[in-house]
Amino acid sequence: MTQAYWPTSLPLYLPIQSYSGGPQDARASFKPEFGPPIERLRSTGAPEVYSVVAPGMSATEYTAFKSWFEDALARGVNNFVWRDQLQQDAARFRILAEGGIGYRVEGESVERRQIGFQVMRLPGSPWFIGYVAAGTAVPPVCVVDFANDVYGTDSGTPTLTTKSALITEGGTPTDDSSGLTLGGGDSATLTMGAWETASGTWVVDLSGVSGSALFNGFGSSIGVSGTGKLVVAYDGSEGLVYASGVYNSDAGAWTSPATIEPLDGTGTIVSAVLYPEKLTAARCAALATGSLSIT
Repeated sequence: MTQAYWPTSLPLYLPIQSYSGGPQDARASFKPEFGPPIERLRSTGAPEVYSVVAPGMSATEYTAFKSWFEDALARGVNNFVWRDQLQQDAARFRILAEGGIGYRVEGESVERRQIGFQVMRLPGSPWFIGYVAAGTAVPPVCVVDFANDVYGTDSGTPTLTTKSALITEGGTPTDDSSGLTLGGGDSATLTMGAWETASGTWVVDLSGVSGSALFNGFGSSIGVSGTGKLVVAYDGSEGLVYASGVYNSDAGAWTSPATIEPLDGTGTIVSAVLYPEKLTAARCAALATGSLSIT
């Protein structure tokens, strides 16, 4: 199972007053017969523990939460990605058992439930956290970041890999801190893998380009020109194209190809990231920054 994350069908942020806690005490303390306690750190990174209350859940939302807890989290065994409710940054969390109960549910009314649980914010920052889609808790299943030399996939466990394991280059493209720059006759082909999803969202960051993006991935060619992020939310029936902050067109169904070319043309591929869920129209438009033209 790929990295779990907070369900997109539930509100990403809860009422701020429903979130309270702080860092666990990381000190080991010994009290001598006389004088102040002698203390030392037990670990360099202290987990943070918070009590959470999610009020006003509808019956449908409660069913989604219950299914997520039982399936994606394996009843609390697995950690998940969420946005810190105070700092709003993406991090990994784990739901802790309280008194032998995974979470608490109370009836607010016939239609509404209140869910309470305790979470631990896990220390550390895994490689994929910086690629969680802005405004969501959805982590990527594939990252090809030429500019920062980061390559990774999630076919069950988020794993870093090498560029050569994912990308086959043709010609003499230039790879530097700006990205992978293709000239006439150059190419970069991404080999798909078990991390590919039947529905999802591509975010391709392009600079000074002219050509076709995500070539061979959709029923229709996506012509691109300029600089910005191309966003394509797809499933088996459509590929919704967003650029320059707005919806542009439908490129047709995802073809589940063996390979794709993030750019068939000239210019710089900064990065290409795939998310395992078809994000909302509003979120896709917000992610489609820059002044990229669809031609």
